[in-house]
Amino acid sequence: MTVKVKPGQDLFDVAAQTTGVAENALQIAEANNLMVTSSLVPGSSLIIPDTLVNNAKIQGQFERRNIFPATAESLDGIDYMAVSIDNIIT
Repeated sequence: MTVKVKPGQDLFDVAAQTTGVAENALQIAEANNLMVTSSLVPGSSLIIPDTLVNNAKIQGQFERRNIFPATAESLDGIDYMAVSIDNIIT
């Protein structure tokens, strides 16, 4: 099976959406010649191997509710924040 990547999705999101098991991200990465931490391009196609463990209950919830997990969204404008030793946080 192949799926199209939605905006803001990473491999863990795709794995959860298509199989109900986020841990399948590694096998999906391998099937697509990617690193598990690779950034995905919205609209690109990914191969989902037929041999993956599937949790039909979770996958079905995503499908029935038309939910596409997208946890890879970045917070534009916030690069990093540092607190120096002189600051007191209470």
